[in-house]
Amino acid sequence: MQLESAILKPLVSLDKNLVGTKLRVVGRLLAYDLSTAYALLLDDGIAILVDTTWCLEPRFSTWVKEPLCTLMVIGYLEASEVELPVPSIPGHAPAPQVDCYLVLRALLVMKAEDLDLTFWKRETEMVQDSVDKLGRQNV
Repeated sequence: MQLESAILKPLVSLDKNLVGTKLRVVGRLLAYDLSTAYALLLDDGIAILVDTTWCLEPRFSTWVKEPLCTLMVIGYLEASEVELPVPSIPGHAPAPQVDCYLVLRALLVMKAEDLDLTFWKRETEMVQDSVDKLGRQNV
């Protein structure tokens, strides 16, 4: 049995068209709510809700106490019919744009402190451009 690969995507590109897709995203932890296990992952003023209930293991999840640490998340994007609760954002932080009806159900959350976010975005754009070109050639 072959496992489904996660598609690399920048946070800014996440929308309802990707619901049901297994994704790999990167961003900074803006907020975390212990009662809901929802994290708010931020990049360039855009944030996505991340449900971490499936992957939280206290001894491996030290990142929940490290605001603005860089995280890599793999999970499935889901849509909700009801507005989802957004974790409280620190008072000093500007309010990001959040779609409260989309959530990334995380299978894996890892600290990625050595990852260069600018490089990540550039690489994901290059990968997407290549996929788009291949798609156009196969039509």
